[in-house]
Amino acid sequence: MSHHQYIYHELLDDLRTDQACEFLLRDVNFINWYQALDSQQLVIVGDVGVGKTFAMAYLIDELSRRREHWRPRAVICYYYFRAGKPRRLAKIYWILILSLLEQLPGLKGAFVEWYKQAEDSGHLDPEYSTTKLKEFFQLALGTLDRRL
Repeated sequence: MSHHQYIYHELLDDLRTDQACEFLLRDVNFINWYQALDSQQLVIVGDVGVGKTFAMAYLIDELSRRREHWRPRAVICYYYFRAGKPRRLAKIYWILILSLLEQLPGLKGAFVEWYKQAEDSGHLDPEYSTTKLKEFFQLALGTLDRRL
C-alpha cells in the first residue's frame, strides 16, 4: 500500500466520529454485501461532502477488526480517490497490488517472476503499465483462496 494512502487513512481516522458511521453496519446493503459468499465490491455513492470517504474509512477499519476472526483471513484492498489529484489507472492497480503483496507474502515470488517476464518481453518498468499491472492483478486475484 502506498505510504500516502496509509497517511491519508490515518488522517481520516483522526478526524472521524465513529458513532456517525455505525448506522452503516445495520444498512441492508452492507449486511447483504458482508454476508455474500463470493467476493464483491463495496461502493458508496453520494454527493460531494456527505461523508463517503469517512464512511469508507470507518468500514475499512471495522472490516480489518472483523477479519482477525476469519479463517482464512480475508483480504481488504482499498484506494482513496482524492479531489484534485490525477487518477492514473496504473497507480491504482499498483497500490492495490502492493496491498495484496503486504497481506499475502506468498504472492511476492509470483510477482517477481511476473515482473521479470514483463521486462524480458520488452516492457521496461512494468509498474507503470496499466495493461501489465491489470494482468498481474487479475492473475493474483485468481489465486485467492479467501474472501476479498
